[in-house]
Amino acid sequence: MDAMKIEADEQFAKLRTPWKWRIRKAIWDHMEVNDIAQFPRPVHHRIPNFQGADEAAERLATLPEFQSAQLVKVNPDTPQRQVRHLVLQSGKTLLTPQPRLRTGFFSMLRHGTD
Repeated sequence: MDAMKIEADEQFAKLRTPWKWRIRKAIWDHMEVNDIAQFPRPVHHRIPNFQGADEAAERLATLPEFQSAQLVKVNPDTPQRQVRHLVLQSGKTLLTPQPRLRTGFFSMLRHGTD
């Protein structure tokens, strides 16, 4: 099993920019070793959920760029759930990419619409 993971990591690394891959892997490893990752785990090869994600979203909402934006693109990943909520709660338009392009490239939601 370990050999399969090592081979998969090596093949995945070839698909990515080497410096970006090294940074991501170091962060993923740090999160796992220090137990700051939340479900789903393991965090490798994904945007990881982490302790403090909701607090980070609240801080994001205080930035002038967020406050002045009318449309905000937010990924559909778990750690960004609170950001999506804050976008809609603020009356902004939420643009979310569709996982695996199931129904087009993006979903667009506005607060108070179906």
